[in-house]
This record gives sequence, C-alpha cells and structure tokens, in this order.
Amino acid sequence: MKLPRSVELDHVLLGHAQHLVEGGHAGRIKRHALAQGMRTLRDDGIAKALAGVTTLDEVLRVTQEDVVELD
Repeated sequence: MKLPRSVELDHVLLGHAQHLVEGGHAGRIKRHALAQGMRTLRDDGIAKALAGVTTLDEVLRVTQEDVVELD
C-alpha cells in the first residue's frame, strides 16, 4: 500500500536529492535537512525523555552524538 506524501516532505526530499546529485557531503546534506526542520533521533529522544516516555540514559545509549561536519 502506497501512502501519499505531503508537499512539505516532497520539497525536503527534492532538496536532499539535489545535494546528492551535486555530490553533496553527508555534513552538507544533514545541515540542509536540519534547516528544513528535520529533528535528529537524539533531539526526538530528548523530547520524549522530557515528556516522560523514555529516560535520558536510554536516549544517550541508543543514539549517536549529533555532529555536523564542516565542508
């Protein structure tokens, strides 16, 4: 079953595809995604820890440190 994507998601994916076609590095692609409103897994996990859904220890255990590489 194919689910429809939102216009916003299409716009973000198009931006990522453009960076890939242009030979974008992972750091550049990640910066673009973050600028478009993407949250990292760690950021999402911290929000869930603050909401009481999980613990900060668990979030730190299962996620990587957020690093944005400079080109």
